[in-house]
Amino acid sequence: MTTAVRLARSIEELEDSWRLHASAGEVFPGFDFLAVLERTGCASPERGWAPAHLVVAQDERVVALAPAYLKGHSEGEFVFDWAWADAHERLGIAYYPKLLLGIPFTPATGSRVLAAPGFEAAEATDLLARVLPELAKGLGVSSVHVNFLGRAAASAFARQGFTERHGLQLHWHRAGARSVDEFLARFDSKRRNQWRREERRVREAGVTWRRLDARELTPDVMAFVHRCYRATVDAHVYGRPYLDESFFQSIAVSSLREALVVLVAERGDTPIAMTFNVLATVDGVRTLFGRYWGALEHVPFLHFVLGYAALIETAIALEVDVIEPGAGGEHKQARGFDPVITYSAHWVREPRLRRAIEEHVARERLAIEGQRQALLEDSPWRTPSHT
Repeated sequence: MTTAVRLARSIEELEDSWRLHASAGEVFPGFDFLAVLERTGCASPERGWAPAHLVVAQDERVVALAPAYLKGHSEGEFVFDWAWADAHERLGIAYYPKLLLGIPFTPATGSRVLAAPGFEAAEATDLLARVLPELAKGLGVSSVHVNFLGRAAASAFARQGFTERHGLQLHWHRAGARSVDEFLARFDSKRRNQWRREERRVREAGVTWRRLDARELTPDVMAFVHRCYRATVDAHVYGRPYLDESFFQSIAVSSLREALVVLVAERGDTPIAMTFNVLATVDGVRTLFGRYWGALEHVPFLHFVLGYAALIETAIALEVDVIEPGAGGEHKQARGFDPVITYSAHWVREPRLRRAIEEHVARERLAIEGQRQALLEDSPWRTPSHT
């Protein structure tokens, strides 16, 4: 059986095949989300994200696809390898371009290898993992990185010689809660009172919140969403404005419109803050991905109320099982989020650096597990977590 791999320089040329391969309900590796990023120029060669989507064929039949990019930097990935780039530079080896299998600007776990109908996902993952090192050598890239893949897929890559790396995020789990009160009953009294106090302070400031209907996602509203997004990005020295207004405008008129969950905080009829979220189904689990928060004025505790309390209330109303709010923020734990291990897989071409990175990552995994255990010991739960 002959296996061949080719690169597609645009998601557009793969539309029919991509739609056939992608799992229903999983937004980020789906065609529409990736197409919006490319059409608006947010994921483009000029910005260091050159599309190089992988097409794997056996005897000329396409059996697997993977969203992939030739990267000219390490920004917008949320699995940090700056030290690896520095080590390559010290040895006089170019680290960029590198090959990344992942979703631009999206630290959300999901499928990274899309299997053809009738072809097992595990088989497609094993096949791609086997051929990637030779493909990387042919492309002349320093390394291959597969970010935010599931645990089983990470193990499959590890069996083929990739280094399995762990990260840590905080996720919310509904655990059968049918109301906010039922969810808060799991809290100890200190955290429960803190939650109510923050909500009261926001109400006393004259601010309320609501979820926008898809029909309300007008050009003016999406311009407001973008302004809030930029306000947060510009307020932090590490912030990077990866997304243009054209992204927000385009996704609001795409087939993903109904998957957008936009919460807006208002004082009277004036919107002052928003959270931009995406509803998807991953491995059969209804998941709300918290993506962006932003405010045009400061209101004490509004970030926590709109970004966590309101999002959790919305998730319960929508019968969502999990909220993935993205990278960072141990303050999430006090609002009912549990520490969860995330996975990535890496192959480095230079043998000396590959060995050093494997040793570093092994120590890192132990440190991350220690951090997870420490967070569990500081849990807000009155009773043990149901994760």
